[in-house]
Amino acid sequence: MFGSSNSRVFKPVPFGASRHRKGIPSWVWVLALGITLGAVGLYYIQEQLLPPRLNFIESQDLKAKAETATKAREQMSSELGQATAQLKVAQDERKVAVDKMNVALTSVEPLKKDLDLFLKAIPPDPRGNSIAIRSGTFSNDSGKLMYHLLFTRDRNAKNSAAFKGDVQIIVEGTRGGKNVSTTIQTLPLTLEGYQHLNGSAPLPEGFVAREVTVKLAQEKNGAQVSMRVFRL
Repeated sequence: MFGSSNSRVFKPVPFGASRHRKGIPSWVWVLALGITLGAVGLYYIQEQLLPPRLNFIESQDLKAKAETATKAREQMSSELGQATAQLKVAQDERKVAVDKMNVALTSVEPLKKDLDLFLKAIPPDPRGNSIAIRSGTFSNDSGKLMYHLLFTRDRNAKNSAAFKGDVQIIVEGTRGGKNVSTTIQTLPLTLEGYQHLNGSAPLPEGFVAREVTVKLAQEKNGAQVSMRVFRL
């Protein structure tokens, strides 16, 4: 019994030794498959769903444009600040001007009343026209005719627009013992309420004015609207 040749001999196995397994474990295949599917999915998302990726040159160009846009925005913000400050200054100046105008209007109101009384005190145009030649003073002065004319317009006239016309000054007098008549000046006139015309006009050599005729005609058609004769 003890000397049988078929008995199995116990062979000790060193601690930590493992049996040799053939082939790659299944979990490695699962991991590799997961990595592959993830890479394919990422590639698909980047290429098909996300915006196209930029290369280096495109990225630099985009960065430069972004910096330019930022600088432009900062400049516009600065200009807006300056414009706002200027607007405030203009508004303040306008307020001051409006206040001064209101003060001026308040002080002008008594003058308007005095002027109305003055115009009423001046003798009316004998012809009674709504556009009138109210007064005129003339004098001979070193070969010139000095003149001062006052024209008035009825504020209650139907036509509210300002009258535009021409004033013609015709002088009669003597020259070398003979009676002479000459037109010395034609002046434009715009008349709303009242208007003064004063100045001088050269007379012919040796001419002495004795009588002045003032004619007022419309600018458009030349129709005469008023006339008055003054003696020196």
